[in-house]
Amino acid sequence: MSSAPSIYDFADFASFFDARMKHAASESAAWSFRFLSRRLKMRSPSLLNMVAKGKRQATPALLTKICAALDLTEHEASYARALVSLRRAKTASDKAHFTEVLLALRPKGKTLLVELDAFEAVASWHHFVLLEMGHLADFRPDPAWVARALGGAVPVAEIEAAFERLVRFGIFKRTPDGTYERTATDWRTPSNVPSTAIRTFHKQMLARAADAIDEQEVGDRYFTGTALTIDASQLEAAQQLIAEFRQRFVSVFQSRAGDETYHLAVQFFRVSAPKKERA
Repeated sequence: MSSAPSIYDFADFASFFDARMKHAASESAAWSFRFLSRRLKMRSPSLLNMVAKGKRQATPALLTKICAALDLTEHEASYARALVSLRRAKTASDKAHFTEVLLALRPKGKTLLVELDAFEAVASWHHFVLLEMGHLADFRPDPAWVARALGGAVPVAEIEAAFERLVRFGIFKRTPDGTYERTATDWRTPSNVPSTAIRTFHKQMLARAADAIDEQEVGDRYFTGTALTIDASQLEAAQQLIAEFRQRFVSVFQSRAGDETYHLAVQFFRVSAPKKERA
């Protein structure tokens, strides 16, 4: 019998609810949206289905009923309410507030899967490089040092603002001497989801890669590419293979006390017009 999906592994309540329903159905043939709707004394299972698919947001009352039916603890239910509140938040301050609520509720050592709206606050490329630079053997958690280490590409003031944002996300903390210390916590964003922030990040890193072609010696960088014709039905399998390669590459080469920070990027995209446009 497999363990049920944890609310702490999801960026939104809908995805968690959908996964939990599928898990329950795999454990018991009697479990379904219709079964749950009868249990919650609802006339139709359609609303529950729409909540699980992200087409409707659960009201506070319905959310409480769903959490109870799924046997969530009060702590897990509070996390679920914070996820729903973050999805509904309209202003940057509200998004930051509910993200901090999630950070406070997250179990110790558990990765925070950041909602994309909150991620937009840290879309600039140097936030992620800063996270990884924290593993350099000679790293100094000082904005001026980091600005120099980035070759002056980012002003000191922006580096300091990035540190403060990452402090609010619980990734760095201020030390008594006024510098910063990275915690053991990391965070990630949902993969393969369209987002203005994610597109911005990739465009910025591609621009950095273009600069590297002119500014770095061949021995300090590696650029390669190939054009190939594929069967479109194999696209998902191709993407999975690339993802596995990236994970393997990181597991082999990432060092917690290295002397340089690199960025690995793989571009795999269509260069021909879509088939329906060529017809």
